[in-house]
Amino acid sequence: MNRWTGITLINLFVVAVLGVLLRSVQLFPIPFVEYKFVLHAHSHFAFGGWVTLALAAWMTGELLVHRPVYKWWLSGLLLTSVGMLLSFPFQGYGPVSIPFSMLFITCTYGFAYTFIKDLRHAAVSRSVRLLVKGALGFLVLSSLGPFTLAILMATGTHNPVLYNDAIYGYLHLQYSGFFTPAIFALLFHRYKVDNRQFVNWLLLSVLPTVCLTWLWHAPGIIVYIIAMVGSVLLIGGLTPFMRMRIAGLPWLAKVALGCFVLKQVLQACTVIPGVGDFVFFNRPVIIGYLHLVLLGFVTLYLLSHFRLPAGNGMAVFVAGVVMNEVALFAQGLRYNNVYPWLLLAASVLLAVGALLLCHRSFFRNTRIASSKGATAQHIIQATE
Repeated sequence: MNRWTGITLINLFVVAVLGVLLRSVQLFPIPFVEYKFVLHAHSHFAFGGWVTLALAAWMTGELLVHRPVYKWWLSGLLLTSVGMLLSFPFQGYGPVSIPFSMLFITCTYGFAYTFIKDLRHAAVSRSVRLLVKGALGFLVLSSLGPFTLAILMATGTHNPVLYNDAIYGYLHLQYSGFFTPAIFALLFHRYKVDNRQFVNWLLLSVLPTVCLTWLWHAPGIIVYIIAMVGSVLLIGGLTPFMRMRIAGLPWLAKVALGCFVLKQVLQACTVIPGVGDFVFFNRPVIIGYLHLVLLGFVTLYLLSHFRLPAGNGMAVFVAGVVMNEVALFAQGLRYNNVYPWLLLAASVLLAVGALLLCHRSFFRNTRIASSKGATAQHIIQATE
């Protein structure tokens, strides 16, 4: 686990560096850098090389008895993510990046199948079992988004409604369908929580709330009614969630769970026509929401779950998250020339914080390895 934690933290640093590059390109020209291509690399590597790999590694390490096959699945996720990282900045969706994307999806299929099969013999609670099955099921289902985009591109279909619906549906199934249940599976298992009522509300809300992502083009009354049901499920699930009492929860995890509550409320409010129209046609607000979930909820909880030593790296990274969210939502409310510079500063804080976290993780792993080596030497000497 120490090895995979170190790898994923390095990947988080790479994602943050790409974020700095994206914010820089928006302020001044950088030769040979295509913004859209780098954006694809940033998002794909954030999902694959950081979140998916971290969740897969920790679910394997904490929920299952180790089997060598998972080393290969995790390695496959890592290598295909790196392939996307190295190809997207130069060609966008092209003859190299698309095969790597498909191979990554294939690895998620294999990992999900193997994990669910082995989960039958795992010593986990019923709540954790449901959360993991739901997370991996929605992970597989989310691949319909990339496949739909591939079909649209292959057939030359220029339909902005289908294109955006495929992207929004994919993002929703990743964020709410995969990331969120997987995070709670890790949390419930570590802190011995069993809350079936919350789990049921959470998983039942995923598919109806896909309709929330389609409201931007007024799809009809049936879709709107299903979206309303999804919003009710989102808010209803907060009641059993707020009743949970988790002993020993670190402050960083509490911040992450606060971001989860905000996510649920903001997502549910998009069913209100005025609010939904404002959000869907306001790019900074959409990006702010996506970063709230990816950075504020998922990333901060994972960093807490890693049990990294608290220090300057964590403080700098959290400051970057806060500044990024404030600047994005403020920019969405009223544009000001200072906000792009604040976003660049926030991206630099995130990159510096991630780098310091990598350093602390490497130092800790080295110390652990040295301690184990010294212990083994003492045992050998004692038996001589």
